Amino acid sequence: MANQWQKINKRNKERLRLVAQESYTETASKVIVSSPVDEGLFRNNWMSGLNEPNTSTTTATAKKGFGAKGGARFTEFLHLSTQFKLGDQMFLTNSLPYARRLEYGHSSMAPQGMVRIAAAQWPLVVERIAKKIR
Repeated sequence: MANQWQKINKRNKERLRLVAQESYTETASKVIVSSPVDEGLFRNNWMSGLNEPNTSTTTATAKKGFGAKGGARFTEFLHLSTQFKLGDQMFLTNSLPYARRLEYGHSSMAPQGMVRIAAAQWPLVVERIAKKIR
């Protein structure tokens, strides 16, 4: 009987880890794809961090593709999420000096921001993914 409980416990932990991993990946992608784009510098400066914020920046630009599946930032946060263990924290940060202004309506391309919209959708994302991962 104890062995059966251990198997159930192990499967539940793995399910929780997968739900967290996929929820983070989907939400991070939503933030990046919904980011306003001029030259693409802002969109390309969304950085992933595991257990601490990644405050690095880059001068690379791209107008599209960074947050989409297969894009550079997507690949980065997908890789980071595979290292996630229960109890860890995943961060998505943008350390450009004008990031806060863009989040709070400075751009007509994203007047409601990106992070706030994705954060509001978080419970639904987690619920949908949890139902999918059985």
